[in-house]
Amino acid sequence: MYPFKCYYVYNRHTNYSQSVAECKKHNLTQMRPKSVNERELILKRLGSSNWVDSKITKIGANYFWGDGTKVYGFANSKLSNSIPTSQIGKNSLVLSGGFLVETYESAVTTGLCDYYDSVEHLFY
Repeated sequence: MYPFKCYYVYNRHTNYSQSVAECKKHNLTQMRPKSVNERELILKRLGSSNWVDSKITKIGANYFWGDGTKVYGFANSKLSNSIPTSQIGKNSLVLSGGFLVETYESAVTTGLCDYYDSVEHLFY
C-alpha cells in the first residue's frame, strides 16, 4: 500500500489494548503513519478511524511512536492532554480523516498492523 511498508488489516473493532494484542499475535506493531502521503493513502484506501502506535501515561507528556521518534501531524494544535487536570483522559491516538486525533484507549475502532522495515527511516 505504501512504499517499503506492509500492512495487515484486521476487520474487527477493538479498543487500544486489543489492537496492540492483535498486532503482537502476528509479530507486528500498530501502524506508524509518519508522513502526510502515507496518512492520505490510508484514508483513501481504508477510510474511518484506525489505531496508531502511540499512547501516553502522564498528563502533559509528548506522544512518541513505538520506535521512539516524536509524533507530528495532529488535527488540533492544542492537545487535550496539555490541559491541566487531576487525571489523564484522552491518552491514545487514532488516524482519522488523515490526521492524528486524541481519544480514550477504551474507545472502539478499527486498526492496521504494520510490518516495520528496518530501512524505513531512510525515506522520511
